[in-house]
Amino acid sequence: ARPGEVSIMRPKEGEPAGPVHSVAISPNGKFALAGSDAAITLWDLKRGQAARRLPGHTGGVCSVTFAPLGRIAASSGWDGLV
Repeated sequence: ARPGEVSIMRPKEGEPAGPVHSVAISPNGKFALAGSDAAITLWDLKRGQAARRLPGHTGGVCSVTFAPLGRIAASSGWDGLV
């Protein structure tokens, strides 16, 4: 995808599929966070692959964001965790 466009990536076998409730793009445009049902996935946008699953929520993730420098991410969920 070109800047300003959105592409739909299909999960590969073994990766979770489900609704995505929140998406954030890193300040450098290299990564995306996707918050879904009790999971946050860090995507490598150049490769088009999930780079890491980030644990921590026990319920749906309703918001994800990157800090301004892109080195820290934050999330909030319906489980009350931030």
